[in-house]
Amino acid sequence: MDKIVSIDIGSTFTKGALFRYYDESLELISRTCVPTTTSHLADGFSSCCLDLFGSEEIPGNCSLVYSSSAKGGLAIAAIGVVPELTLKMAKEAACSAGGKIQSVFAYKLTDEDITLINNQRPDIILFTGGTDGGNEIIVGHNLHMIKDISKNIPIIFAANRSLHKQARELLAKHQLHIIENVLPELNCPNPVPAQSKIREIFLKQIVTGKGLDELMERTGQTPVPTPYSMLEFVKVLADYSKSPREFCIIDMGGATTDFYSRTRRELDSDSVITRGLPEPDIKRTVEGDVGMRICADAAIASDARFVEFKLEENSLSRDELDAFLFKFKEEPSYLPKNDTEKKLEKLLAAVCLRTAAVRHSGRRRTVYTIVGPTSVQTGKNLQRIQTIIGTGGFLAQAGNEILKDTFAGATSVNPEEEILLPENPEFFADHEYLLPLLANTARIAPKAAAATALNKIALREISK
Repeated sequence: MDKIVSIDIGSTFTKGALFRYYDESLELISRTCVPTTTSHLADGFSSCCLDLFGSEEIPGNCSLVYSSSAKGGLAIAAIGVVPELTLKMAKEAACSAGGKIQSVFAYKLTDEDITLINNQRPDIILFTGGTDGGNEIIVGHNLHMIKDISKNIPIIFAANRSLHKQARELLAKHQLHIIENVLPELNCPNPVPAQSKIREIFLKQIVTGKGLDELMERTGQTPVPTPYSMLEFVKVLADYSKSPREFCIIDMGGATTDFYSRTRRELDSDSVITRGLPEPDIKRTVEGDVGMRICADAAIASDARFVEFKLEENSLSRDELDAFLFKFKEEPSYLPKNDTEKKLEKLLAAVCLRTAAVRHSGRRRTVYTIVGPTSVQTGKNLQRIQTIIGTGGFLAQAGNEILKDTFAGATSVNPEEEILLPENPEFFADHEYLLPLLANTARIAPKAAAATALNKIALREISK
């Protein structure tokens, strides 16, 4: 028998729990949740320890595991040639990779643009422009301009490959990442390499922040990125004999909404043809522009039509929504104080959940061939999923109605395309907000963490 203390430093709240560890089970002794101290992350960590132990020091008979996502979604400055293409490709690259578009610069960069970028201090510069073998003049000019950008901003060069050598020479002193062009040919977008690189930087960046160096020295450990910890836990759950066969876990935080799914690679019929790279059984997407607090503005902008519909349905005004969102800018840990604000929070949660689910899901459309109609599928089919587990502040308290509210009428921009969302799922809420904490403990006690998760979320009956 031993004790494990697990702490997760989120963008809005820092959670902690103390478990007693038996061979194949964990007993929750106590838990706590405090606002994240963004100016010095170690302070929130210490507050958790005070609540759990009455001291800032962790007792010697406790094993510590901790994670962090305090950095939240990464702000991206996109540089390109054609404004519409730059914004479109930047959004596709950032989508589901933990990034959000902060600003867009097209055509030739000016001295004022460089000053603005340096003042904005984005987390990443996404440099695009020109098809492979295409426009070199504007891209070359912009390369010369950004050599004066602050050297601690990572630059992802995803533009005309003819300029790779020039990029290496001009940006040799920068954190340069040269990858495949996001648009190698017109009408042939290639966002996946940029997404992979943004995701890689995201996972490194979210474990940096004021006070974390002090924590690492104090604990002798480096915090694991929360999305990585959760992904590994989904793998543990998938291998656990009592887990549902197919399931989703949605972690809705203040800065990002993280969506995890476990499905089997099975086609509904022989008439379905898949396009694109095969989808993994276990998949994670991190929406860096969809969050309940820090990224609330961007979340609302992600689905304007749905927002207007929900405002009208609930007799709410845009002014009330804007006033509510402003409170998050003043105080990210702000909680609703009246019925109107509770309705607005529910609307915001529905937008975050809907956007994350739609982006995570695949698409299917019907094409007509000489042998008859054929279904063409891209992305992941979530239709068979019957179990959705929600964690995070709002989802920890939500019920099944949030799913009905969210997915009702979710259609593709293309009317001939079907979004492959879960068709008849049942929702299970992580009421004690334990999943990120159990994900940490799974590094020490995987089977016990999986069993505790299912017991706490009452899945034993449906997983038999």
